[in-house]
Amino acid sequence: MASLFRTAWRSRPTTKTLIIAESRGKRLTAFDIATNGSLSNRRVWADLGSGVPDGISIDADGAVWYADVPNNRCLRVRERGEILRTLNLDRGCFACMLGARARKCCS
Repeated sequence: MASLFRTAWRSRPTTKTLIIAESRGKRLTAFDIATNGSLSNRRVWADLGSGVPDGISIDADGAVWYADVPNNRCLRVRERGEILRTLNLDRGCFACMLGARARKCCS
């Protein structure tokens, strides 16, 4: 667990899954959440290659947006790491926020 450097976490209430961002591990890791709150079934939710996840948000479709500070971007990925969208920025970004109740990003 030397690579575990948790920077953010979010839960997916519809699937009872906790997802954490591991910056040093360059991945998103998921756990199942039991009814008593305990965690089990640790697994890699998405291997991000050169991506360095910081703040994360889960959108209405269950995809994860993550801020990638050193690469000056925010990315939207689905489970197993498929990149769905990239927003390139002119500086490092520490958090991705989604709008209103719809939990959607910009169009």
